Amino acid sequence: MLPEKVLLYSVKLLLLSVICFGLYIPDASAQLFRRKGQIITYRNNKFEQSKRTIDTVEFKDPATGKKQVRYITHYEIPVKVNGRPIYKADQLSSEPVANAKNGPLELYILKGLEAEMNKLPDGDYYLDLTKMVVATTGKVIYFENRGFKVIEANEDFVLTPEFTEKIVPDNIKNELDRKLDGLFAKAPLLKPGQLKGKNATALSLMNFKDYKIVVKDHKATFSKK
Repeated sequence: MLPEKVLLYSVKLLLLSVICFGLYIPDASAQLFRRKGQIITYRNNKFEQSKRTIDTVEFKDPATGKKQVRYITHYEIPVKVNGRPIYKADQLSSEPVANAKNGPLELYILKGLEAEMNKLPDGDYYLDLTKMVVATTGKVIYFENRGFKVIEANEDFVLTPEFTEKIVPDNIKNELDRKLDGLFAKAPLLKPGQLKGKNATALSLMNFKDYKIVVKDHKATFSKK
């Protein structure tokens, strides 16, 4: 048996390791990610992320004739899974889509989240899911959940994170993260992307922002805009 001081030191070292190398949680999501550098591990798959870059574009303002500068930010996206490429839509012959017999993936996910949506305060929302990766099997193997976002009155899908933080309780966010993880694990398979006649792992352009969620008296309804 190890001496008590050695055991105590070992426990402290273990806790420090968890703090330094433990869960990577993008945008306060409770999805279980582990990150080291540009590699995110999720469900035993390793996803290499691109690096965030900013491009500068100069153009002439047609109204004033003066030179203007515009900055374009390219955010991180998964570009490889387990060393194999993840293709973007413009590289594919055809994009990942839902199988007709299964219906839209977005509806499957939203129906599975009705209990969580019913707990939201009255208001208009959308579900902010991004960077979905569809494998050659048609299974969604990666996504990033940014939670329910508020749709401002008189404005269409304007992101207001400060306002959202105030009215969407943390317990609902955590429930949502856990529920989504299970829903995607059991989701119907999609038709995978195609490249030169073969299935290809690809980023999906499916957009949950197309579906408006309305909560009234703790009853949520949703429809496509």
